[in-house]
Amino acid sequence: MKNILLISLPAVATKMLVKRVGEASAKQGDDIKITTLAESEGFERMDEFDATLLSPHLRFHVGKYGRLDDKPNMRVGIIDSVTYGNLDGEAVLETISQLLLFP
Repeated sequence: MKNILLISLPAVATKMLVKRVGEASAKQGDDIKITTLAESEGFERMDEFDATLLSPHLRFHVGKYGRLDDKPNMRVGIIDSVTYGNLDGEAVLETISQLLLFP
């Protein structure tokens, strides 16, 4: 099982997106678990997960928590705003797959 962290603001849209990613994952036979955390706690705990996704609105806040390129084994992706807005679970699952294949 791959453990994925989604850092986002608590919102109904985030819960729906996680649900749709889970559905897409089950459909494809992937075994992933997505944990959602708020910004400050999420950035502190990133190293506990196989990969981290940021909701689109947090891409501007990354610098507050240090440089991610200082951690070469960290797998971090940003969900694009169209995918997030459309709650496209399959597209997010593709982003996760790319992160896990190409650190």
